Amino acid sequence: MKPLAPNTKVKVLSLKLEGTLIEQLKTGEYRVLCGSMILVRPAKDLEPLAKDAWKKYAHIAQKKQYQADSLEEKPIERIDLHGMRVVEALSYIEIFLDKAMMADCGRVEIIHGVGTGALMQAVHEYLKKQSYVKRFHLDERNTGTTWVYF
Repeated sequence: MKPLAPNTKVKVLSLKLEGTLIEQLKTGEYRVLCGSMILVRPAKDLEPLAKDAWKKYAHIAQKKQYQADSLEEKPIERIDLHGMRVVEALSYIEIFLDKAMMADCGRVEIIHGVGTGALMQAVHEYLKKQSYVKRFHLDERNTGTTWVYF
């Protein structure tokens, strides 16, 4: 199989997904964009699609007008940390709180879930150390959510 060029439309055979090839890695594998996921797959798992294969989606795009949401236009109000580990979640919270402060939000919602409580505890410890956080508390109706006030 000859190397595939970037922007080639491909089908990931093992996952039955269609996507766009981003690049070939030094290992010989390919990075493929499938929706919002970026996958790394070997060449044998990829099948180039015929140019007409993507035309079946053209009628959908013509019927509806799609517009991407802009982060600058939407108020920053909440972040959902479900499924994240503590280290990953804390890095997201840091960026999220910075953006919320820049957007002059009075309060924000951090959704950490209930689970074992480790993520909630780590979030609360992080918030205690931030000088710009006036106060925070668990939502009265949902203990998987913390409200933060600036």
